[in-house]
Order: sequence, then C-alpha cells, then structure tokens
Amino acid sequence: MQNAVATAIQPNGDTTYSLAVTYDGTSDRVITQTDAPSSITDPLAAQYPDQVVIQGPSANTPPATCAPQTSLTSNRGATTASDQLQAMADYNCALSAFQDPNSGPTIIFPSDYTGDINNLQIPQHWIDSNGDTSTSWPTPATTRSAKFTAAQVQKVIAAAVAQIEPDGSKFYYAAAHYDGMSDRIVVNTDAPSSVTDPLVAAYPDQVTIAGQTAPAMQIVNKKSNLDLGIDGASTEYNAGVMQQTADATANQQWRLISAGNGQYKLKNVNSGLLLGIAGGSGDAGAPAVQWDDNGHDDHLWKVIDADGGYVKLVNVRSGLPLDVSGASTDSGASTLQNTDNGADSELWQLTPIS
Repeated sequence: MQNAVATAIQPNGDTTYSLAVTYDGTSDRVITQTDAPSSITDPLAAQYPDQVVIQGPSANTPPATCAPQTSLTSNRGATTASDQLQAMADYNCALSAFQDPNSGPTIIFPSDYTGDINNLQIPQHWIDSNGDTSTSWPTPATTRSAKFTAAQVQKVIAAAVAQIEPDGSKFYYAAAHYDGMSDRIVVNTDAPSSVTDPLVAAYPDQVTIAGQTAPAMQIVNKKSNLDLGIDGASTEYNAGVMQQTADATANQQWRLISAGNGQYKLKNVNSGLLLGIAGGSGDAGAPAVQWDDNGHDDHLWKVIDADGGYVKLVNVRSGLPLDVSGASTDSGASTLQNTDNGADSELWQLTPIS
C-alpha cells in the first residue's frame, strides 16, 4: 500500500508534493498526509476507498534537521524585510531566501522537506539589535527544490571543495553555496577550467562555476598588532611597505591571488600593485616594496601555517619570510625579508574583510 501511495503522489521519485504515510491502528487505515491537490489524490482514494485516508500536511510534522530551531535575533542594525525573510527561512529549515523580481520574497525548501511550506512558523521572541520587536512579517512565495535534498546540497558543496582544494590545499580560492533562483550550487573560484571541468561533468545539472575576485583582507602582524600598508598610501612603484595603525582604508587591504603551485600574489587594493622585494633581492634585510605584476618570482609568496591562526609569508625567490624591521612595534616601521628566526614579528594574521 505504501508503494501504491508513493507511486500516485510522487511518481518516479518526483517530490513536487510533500508526502508522509503512516498506518493508523485505530481506524485500520493508511493515513496519507500530502499537499497534493485533489486531482492527484482523488484517484488514489477511489482505488482504495476503505484503506486510505487523505489529509493535508500536519502542522506538527517535524521539519528536517536544521539550525537554528530556536529564537533568532537580528545581528543587523534594524529589523528589515530581508532580515525577517532570512530568519523565517532559517527557522523553518529552508535552503534559500531571496527577493524574486517577479514573485517578490521567496523561500526555497529541500525537495524532501516534510513540513507545511504554506504555513511557515515565525521565529519566536524576535528582536533586532536595537531591542525592537517585529509586528509585520513578509508573506513569501514558497516552493521545494526540484533537484536537492538538504543532504544533497551538502554533498555537492563538499565535492566542490574537495575538487578545488584537495587535502585542504589553498592553491585556489573556493566558496560554494546553494542559489535558490537557479536551483543550483554556485561555486565561486579562481581555479582554471582544467580543475573545475570534472566537477561540472560529475554534476552537470546541479553546479554553476562562477569567477571570483579574491576577498580583500587585512594582514596584521602578531607582535605589534598593526596592519600591513603602503607608506603614505602611495600608488607609485617602489613605495615602501610598512606596518600602520589600522584605519580601515583600502591602503591596508590586500587580495590573496592564487598563482598555482601553492604560490600567491598579494595585491594592494588601493594601488593595484603587488607586494615584492626591492630589486628582486634574495638577501636577508632587503626591504619590501610594491611593484607592477611583471612575472618575477620575488612577487610570489607562500603562505605557511604557523598555528594559532597565524601564517608566515615566505618569498618564493629568496625563501625568506616577511618581517618587521628591528621587530618593532611602532606604527610606521618598515617591513623586509629576514632570516627565519621564529620571532612573532614574522607571523601574520590574514583576516577577510566582510
């Protein structure tokens, strides 16, 4: 009987409509909870008039496991419609929430979601960061993914990361997420097609590869807690690189760009120039400067994990790490390449800027 019900409402595994089937001993009938219309369920009820009872989906049907299922608090400055839409999606275990240009606020659920998508629960005790409560929530359009269960989303995302960053390698940038508008996993990466093509071949109707500008980040010295920046916020070739008091400007922002083989370019956001070594020197004590991307390996760096959230930035040409002159903690102290001496002044923290 269970197979007959599933075949009628979800033929060939189609999950357009929700379905939960249980046997009720009191009535000695099969209870079929579904949001399928009567045009779908009537033939089933007619075929098994004394055996099947059709019901709408139960409001008590537990949703798929997700987090959080507790009260939510906005972390933004005010309670906005988009804030509420995302909170409602999270609270009801949805895959995606977005503003559709045609249908307005929209929430997409996993294909195997068993809750009632037409009667969403509003997060209880909602307050925004100002302590204000919400009285009016958006009424979103709701539907289920045609391709993905919640588990399948995680499976494809994991496959994408494993393909682009095997064994935790950071040769290429990779970030993947489910996109409700396209019903696909979008993979943002700077990896070439030779790396991403096998992923697309494995999931041809589920994955979209998108180019990605590497995120801007601060580079903070462990000893001084000061930011790496350019002297005078210069945009000129050969300008010195120094540590500075944080000022949240583009001069103290850098992009880590993969050059392959575990090597990176560090591009200053303000100048568009690369971190390099004066004269391409291989000597300890040679100062760090910014320069045009001319293909020389003194503009390439290896990012070596040093534990505790810190790394060493090791110049490819010289094999020497980036250091602060004299291990100074003063703002304005210049940087240079130095013999690896294990000092905190040779350790840096790379923090993405949101």
